[in-house]
Amino acid sequence: MIALEPDAFLKRYPSELSGGQQQRIGVARALAADPPVMLMDEPFGAIDPINRAVIQDEFLKMQQALKKTIMFVSHDIDEAIKMGDRVAVFREGKLVQYSAPDDLLAAPKDAFVESFLGEDRALKRLNLVKVREIVTDEIGTVSPGDTLAQALSRIDDFGYQNSILMVNDRRQPAGIISRSVTRTTKGYCRDHFQAVPAMIGLDDDLRKAASLMFAHDITWLPCVDEDGKVCGQITQRAMTRHLGARFRARQGDARNPDAALEE
Repeated sequence: MIALEPDAFLKRYPSELSGGQQQRIGVARALAADPPVMLMDEPFGAIDPINRAVIQDEFLKMQQALKKTIMFVSHDIDEAIKMGDRVAVFREGKLVQYSAPDDLLAAPKDAFVESFLGEDRALKRLNLVKVREIVTDEIGTVSPGDTLAQALSRIDDFGYQNSILMVNDRRQPAGIISRSVTRTTKGYCRDHFQAVPAMIGLDDDLRKAASLMFAHDITWLPCVDEDGKVCGQITQRAMTRHLGARFRARQGDARNPDAALEE
């Protein structure tokens, strides 16, 4: 479970292991006792950022399999949001706020919590939402045998896009047809396409989607399933609306705690 092969690591001393490997051994030893609750005090604090992210992901997968209740202490708000199902923020030994990560980011209780979360808390929320939550199957496509005139018509049907996705006979992304090409050129899509700049999976988070959009200067991404087939699209507008709706809902709960309790 901790990705250390016995044949390679069983006879090694702690000094012969890297920091990340030592950390995994420590987690394994704690889990071996099968305690009802585990307390982990900044367990990944001494690990470099790259290995830290890897071990965090591995630990989350392990926790999902073991269903172990863990009290995880951290001074890193990004780590707390990533690792916790609920986050407790303390100030001078007193509990200030105890909320689910999305509630914490959307409706900090006071100025201290808001400053602790940082000015980029809206971006932090992108980590908490999976693409599958806002993907839409309303995506325009063309086939390689369609004409550029047909492609332009399909682009106009969707209005906000300046290009359209070309898919093969297995409904896998095969290229992008731009509006500018369809207006100035005649012929078939198979002869005038560009490479697909980026795609996104259903289990990826919105932070990755936003990063890809910014990197490639696009406002939408085709979404693919495990088989690489197109299953929909995600747009910047949909991301903004989704986060805004959740923010307004959380703000409403904060103003009316009795309604939130009833829910």
